[in-house]
Amino acid sequence: MGRPTAQYNEKISRFLTNDNRVKLTTSEITKYAIDKVTDHNSLMSSFQETPLSILTQKRKRKDYVKKSIVHNHSILINERNESVRKFNYCLVTYSSKSTTRMKNHLENEHHIKNEDESDVDEPDAKKIIGIFHQSSIIQEILGEKQSIANVCKHNLVQDVQTMWNSTFLILERLQEQAEVVNETLIDRRSQKK
Repeated sequence: MGRPTAQYNEKISRFLTNDNRVKLTTSEITKYAIDKVTDHNSLMSSFQETPLSILTQKRKRKDYVKKSIVHNHSILINERNESVRKFNYCLVTYSSKSTTRMKNHLENEHHIKNEDESDVDEPDAKKIIGIFHQSSIIQEILGEKQSIANVCKHNLVQDVQTMWNSTFLILERLQEQAEVVNETLIDRRSQKK
């Protein structure tokens, strides 16, 4: 792939700093809940939100079994050419290593395929991640920028067990580290041939 060009860095910069980027924080949940979806996204119209009162109830200790995890899934959809996150609270418990059961649940209960999520942001995110994985110099610069900005020293990709977790973490960590990623790509040392 070689070193990223200035034009490519600018494209990445716009991608990371877009005001319409997805918010993964719980405070933004209701803001990004969609009442209507376009015909293009009609498969996602079956989403139903669980009332917040149910979510705030205290869970018993036995609900937190080591081998199981509760997933509140959400999905990115395109509405009027903007990426928006549609949140769906679904207290379904299954093994964190079982992508098959998660996939079946999404397809059968919510009529969502895994590809719907990845089609929106994953390709661009993976291009950005690719730049950091190909160069140890850029990884070092990222570490320096994280120290200066007093940001958690997270890798952009963690070693996780499932492909679904990998995709989610790529997007989540890329958003979390957006500012230092931009600074790293702009740094003159990352532009050297």
